[in-house]
Amino acid sequence: MHYLCTFGLKNEPRQDVDKHVALIKYGSKNVENQKEKGNVNVRMISGDHLETCKYIAIKAGIVTKEEADKEAVILSGDAFRNKIGTENYTIDKAKGKVEWKVKKPFINVKKRLKVIARATDEDKLLLVEGIKEEGGLILMSGDSINEARALRAANVGIAMGSGCQVAKDNSDLVILDNNFKSIYRAIMWGR
Repeated sequence: MHYLCTFGLKNEPRQDVDKHVALIKYGSKNVENQKEKGNVNVRMISGDHLETCKYIAIKAGIVTKEEADKEAVILSGDAFRNKIGTENYTIDKAKGKVEWKVKKPFINVKKRLKVIARATDEDKLLLVEGIKEEGGLILMSGDSINEARALRAANVGIAMGSGCQVAKDNSDLVILDNNFKSIYRAIMWGR
């Protein structure tokens, strides 16, 4: 055996994504001057590792360092399903719908939850359907096959132009410039 090499990959968040998240959450780039949050609750659902998601969520301004250390703010997909209780819902895969038997555990988790790491397509659908059933309006963005059901279930599904065709086909809008700020513009014009 011969040692060939070692390499590492680093994929930083897009430039100015924290400013764009602040625009979506607060309607302003100047987060420090905000007395109260806007009415957009930004959440991140990703298939990435828990520590990666935590790092990206902090860098993007989805959570603060203090929030990230609190219980149930950042969960893995398995922990999310365990906290809401897998016996409390069933998923009709053909229709892409969730039927709730008991909703209270989901409501309790949803109050604090900001990030789901190692998420499956079912986790994404559970979050979208659960929030919609509680009267929330959902804008879901995604670019891969495993987001298709959640994109279709959301009130507004947005796919990035560089995403796969399945995601685009299940979305209401396609952001051609792949810029997160375009999501803010879509929300602004949608209102």
